[in-house]
Amino acid sequence: MANDNIVEFPDGCESPYMANLIVENMITQCDANGNQCLLFKAIIDLYEIETQVTERRGEDHQQDKTRGWTLAVEWKDGSTSWERLRDLKESFPIEVADYAIANNIHEESAFSWWVKNVLRRRKKVIASSEH
Repeated sequence: MANDNIVEFPDGCESPYMANLIVENMITQCDANGNQCLLFKAIIDLYEIETQVTERRGEDHQQDKTRGWTLAVEWKDGSTSWERLRDLKESFPIEVADYAIANNIHEESAFSWWVKNVLRRRKKVIASSEH
């Protein structure tokens, strides 16, 4: 597809990340009148699962590798649950990106490589719908 971007994940895997995912996410959150009808209410907390520090052979510096993050989500029915970042960024990429910016964690390695892309694509979608 023309809208595919190949994204390399921190673990080295590559996968297409489509602009259509952003559009689909925005559309499925609204009813026919444009009113939001989310089951998702808000991200209320986050937790870094584990960070291990590894040294590269023959070099003086260390490299941090984040194993994963979980985020606490409040749902519209009042329940909460802990969800993996990798799942939320696929289901609710805009909300996770906005949360990362609002909580000043968008420069963390688990967020920095995709947050800017999600927000840029949202701007493009909004701009194209205004024409």
